Amino acid sequence: MSKINVCFSYPFVKPKEPANLVIFCEGNAAVPERELPRYLKQAMDYAKAYQVYLVPGRFVLKGRLCMTLLSPAGKPVALQKACHLNLLHHASLEPGSAIEVFDTELGAICLIADVDIYHPEVLRSAAMLGAETAIVSQYFDLYDVNVTRIMSGCWDMAQQNQMYVLGAHNAGCCVCAPCALTEDESGFLLKPQAEFPALATVYPHKLQKLREQQNLLSMINPDFCAASASLLDR
Repeated sequence: MSKINVCFSYPFVKPKEPANLVIFCEGNAAVPERELPRYLKQAMDYAKAYQVYLVPGRFVLKGRLCMTLLSPAGKPVALQKACHLNLLHHASLEPGSAIEVFDTELGAICLIADVDIYHPEVLRSAAMLGAETAIVSQYFDLYDVNVTRIMSGCWDMAQQNQMYVLGAHNAGCCVCAPCALTEDESGFLLKPQAEFPALATVYPHKLQKLREQQNLLSMINPDFCAASASLLDR
């Protein structure tokens, strides 16, 4: 698939055309485990009805904070456990231990749950595993929603890791990209906003050329790359 048409919406609201990916901006910190079977059944039916990939809200499964990606057939194609937890909301849960990258028709995707976006090693690991697009689902207390949170999270990680970052939270959304891939060089394909539904388009294949020109490993550790050029085939 050459592009992602992402629609951010309130849960279970009809998506805006021509969306092929929907991300719910869920109003709760997480769906409780006791409500999960009903919630996921409804989410699966939604994905199938509108023939879209769907990232529903964060949920608790076996004592872990989780995210999932559902296919247009309503089937789970990805499950990610949060590696770090906001103890104000999830003190009783256990963290996961690894980030995964999932190959889909939308490209190589990673799911970033809540405060994982503020831990650079999570996105860095995903980038080194080949992730092109990160889908971030967060919950903010309303007093904590501000520009700094967006810039130090989604925007910063898009620049550091040369990837698209699709950010959704209970009070808004944004789409960040490497500055070189945005017309105004702002690093935003969709600037932070709180109106839903919101639609944006990203082209994962455009990252390949950028990454060839600006190799990520060289940016992270240029001295190592220079010293190991023969081993790295450069």
